[in-house]
Parts: sequence; structure tokens; C-alpha cells
Amino acid sequence: MLTALVLPLAAAPVRAQKGVAPTTVTVGGAPMVSDRDIMENLSRSADHAVFVGLLHETGLADALRQRNVFTVFAPTDAAFAALPPGQLETLRKPENKAALLRLLQAHIISGDYSSARLRFMMRSGKGQAELEDIAQGKLVVTTNGPSNIVLRDAKGTMTDIILYDAKQSNGVVFVIDRVLQPG
Repeated sequence: MLTALVLPLAAAPVRAQKGVAPTTVTVGGAPMVSDRDIMENLSRSADHAVFVGLLHETGLADALRQRNVFTVFAPTDAAFAALPPGQLETLRKPENKAALLRLLQAHIISGDYSSARLRFMMRSGKGQAELEDIAQGKLVVTTNGPSNIVLRDAKGTMTDIILYDAKQSNGVVFVIDRVLQPG
């Protein structure tokens, strides 16, 4: 009986976040542990290989390892697969690196925006809130029902959040079902 209690504790991460026990959310079949940074956690997700690869290609991965606090809306590999044929390949060409960088920046917000904070902002903003991504683009936050938060990018595309509030040591990750497009 005692070993049943000790084994789960031995598997827990050793580091703690500001004196608080780490929390874990499963994303892409892998645990996202709150005392790890955004890139360390996203890199473990089987559903985010494309996004992680693109972050590395553009140098944004280094920024998401820093102590700065970010909210990341992370599209799944399926979201990238749903892009128009050839769009991702075109963006990956060296001459289009600036456009790829801008596309990825549309998914990153400076600051820690939990779903509770987003809901509060929407109540204060008559049902919607506006966020600014790290390249000063606009992202509108609203709902499509009593509780589901959705995002509207600069081109008007609506994106559902499919996993909320995956806490990180340097922010929070939301998993989304579409790739956000910059203006």
C-alpha cells in the first residue's frame, strides 16, 4: 500500500514553480508540465511537430525559452495540413522567411492570458476582446456559445480553441484548430 503512494510522487517533476506544485496537462500525447518552458513542452507534443519546426526555422523558439511571459495559440499539425495546397511550402522558401515569421508571430501574445482573463476582458468589452500579437497585429477574442472561446484573425477566419490553459513556466499555451493568418 505504501509503494502505491510513493511511486506517483517519485514520477513528479522535482522543480517547483514559485513554491507551487507543478500541474500537468496532456497535449499531443505528452505531458505539458507547468514548470517547463513553452518550447520544452511543445517539443514533446506529437500534434505540434510542424509548429515547433517552424518556430526553430524562424528563430522564435529561442524567444519562447526565455523568461518573458507569452500566451501561445498553438495550431496542430492537422491545422497546418488544412492550409491551401502549397502555402506552407511557399512560406518555407528562404525568400519568404519574413512572411513565415509574421505568420508565426500572429500566434504569440506578450503576457499571460488565461481563459479566465480572456472571459473577463470579453465581459468588459461587450462580448469581445482584442489582443495584440508580438508584431502588433490584432486578434479578436469572442465566443460561439455559452462557453467556447474562439479567435478571429486579421483576415476574419474563426479558430476554435480545443485545449485551454496549458500553464508553462513562462506563460500559457492554448491549442487551436486552424492556423491564424496575419493582416
